[in-house]
Amino acid sequence: MLKRSSKSKSGQYPLAFKVKAIKRVERGEGVWPVARDLGVTRKALYGWIRAFKAHGISVTVHLI
Repeated sequence: MLKRSSKSKSGQYPLAFKVKAIKRVERGEGVWPVARDLGVTRKALYGWIRAFKAHGISVTVHLI
């Protein structure tokens, strides 16, 4: 399980954190429960998912 508040000093979440969150949603967990469990906004998680689907992993590192 990922721990909450994995933000770096720059305010960005590590790529591994984002990918694990996206994979949880892809496996069928709802966006709201995953976001709440990880301490991120639904908007952020939806953005990561959208970027991942459109551009792959490399783009997600630059988001929130």
